[in-house]
Amino acid sequence: PIYRNDVTPDILVSLADCENIVCFKDSSGDTRRFIDVRNQVGERFILFAGLDDVVLESVAVGAQGWISGMSNVFPKEGETIFRLARAGRFAEAMPIYEWLMPILHLDARPDLVQCIKLCEQL
Repeated sequence: PIYRNDVTPDILVSLADCENIVCFKDSSGDTRRFIDVRNQVGERFILFAGLDDVVLESVAVGAQGWISGMSNVFPKEGETIFRLARAGRFAEAMPIYEWLMPILHLDARPDLVQCIKLCEQL
């Protein structure tokens, strides 16, 4: 996992009865987890993609939202990618996604915040 605390589908099963938990942001990079979570707890949680360089894949398998780091730098492109993916228009989203991918990979770095600040100054 990218982050130290890995919230697995099994952990989400144990949290499913907590009514005040309504969403789950997956930052593992393993898009299979969206299906695993749905298979184990159904539609109990609203699922969010939490890693920029797998957002298209995440939406394709059930992510309903995206918490993006690098969309702070490219907000229009990030919004367009997400909107097209949610509409199932993946072929239209791919050229933008491919163009942005080197930047999106920065989301997995421990110095992401510094990368965002640097990119915003360019």
